[in-house]
Amino acid sequence: MYEFYYKDQIIKYKLIKKNKKNLSIIIKENEVIVYSPIYLNIDLVQKILYKKADWIIKKLELNNYKREKNYENGEFFLYLGQEYTLNIIYGDKTNIKLFNNYLNLYINKKIKNINKKNIIELWYKNNSLNLFNKKVAYYNNFFKQNINEIRINDLKSAWGICYPKKRKITFNWKLIMAPIEIIDYVIVHEMCHLIHPNHSNNFWNEVSNYIKDYKIKRKWLKENGNRLFL
Repeated sequence: MYEFYYKDQIIKYKLIKKNKKNLSIIIKENEVIVYSPIYLNIDLVQKILYKKADWIIKKLELNNYKREKNYENGEFFLYLGQEYTLNIIYGDKTNIKLFNNYLNLYINKKIKNINKKNIIELWYKNNSLNLFNKKVAYYNNFFKQNINEIRINDLKSAWGICYPKKRKITFNWKLIMAPIEIIDYVIVHEMCHLIHPNHSNNFWNEVSNYIKDYKIKRKWLKENGNRLFL
């Protein structure tokens, strides 16, 4: 096992020499595996890795987020772009409150085999529906569109879906884990589909009327979307 220092971090990696032309880096779970051409000495390998260090660190962080949660004290949960540490408290009732940097999960000690994941997920869903309804109502002061229904769902490959003919919009409830400015972008994006049911230039021009830097927001979702999960 080899290692190098980058911005006060130690990055460890496994080095495998192979008969190949170019160096490649694989991030597997929490392990960095480097496949290097035989002719590259360790100094050259380290120089290449140093240039790729930001990418390596980001991949490792994303892999850590992808790990299935156990819903135990000390785990991190995202809410409106901020990390909160899960703090389980046993008492007389079951609810959730955010306090400082903690997501306090109060559990009724009289209830046996309580499903912590279901409680937290329901809390996220309720909060997301409330927030998205308020946001849509706010932006509709400008759009002035007839909207029949706002729904949330566990969308597998989208953050929002607009049904222009039905005047209905469905949002991915996990979006509430993102920063508020990202939520604003997705809401505006879907509301613009009420006017332009496509991704034409007219559509993107409409989006830019409300979210000037929408390209930055799109990029954030592409790079960080897989962090938004329970």
